[in-house]
Amino acid sequence: MGIQGWFEDTITSLLNKQCRYKVFVYGTLKPGFSNFRNLRINCRVEGIKKATVKGTLHSLGAFPGMVRGDSIVHGYILYFDDKELMEDLDYLEGYASSNNILMNLYTREFIEAFDYSGKSLGKVQTYIINTVTGRFKDLELIESGNWV
Repeated sequence: MGIQGWFEDTITSLLNKQCRYKVFVYGTLKPGFSNFRNLRINCRVEGIKKATVKGTLHSLGAFPGMVRGDSIVHGYILYFDDKELMEDLDYLEGYASSNNILMNLYTREFIEAFDYSGKSLGKVQTYIINTVTGRFKDLELIESGNWV
């Protein structure tokens, strides 16, 4: 492993130990997209890392949604301690832990994330389409696993 790989592993390890929240984002919350700017995420996180998770990505029109699966979904892990940011993300994603599951647009679940070499980055939270409600049927698959 070169110095860059060692440095990235060290930073990731520190962020995993020090940050209360680790959230995988794959759509409009990614750097460069509208909700990343609207929520001023870059000013509220301790770190951001490119990552992948297993699942399938689907177009819901103006934004994507992910369901569990065996394909690869590309995105970023946001590392932060800001409880208000977690609440803002939940609100944006139509998720409230106090809600009946039928009320939520997404569920927030733990899933294993990986770096681009396939090394596990541990469990992170992400938003999964709430299929229990029956609102989402015949979703358009994004075969690349990347919302662009």
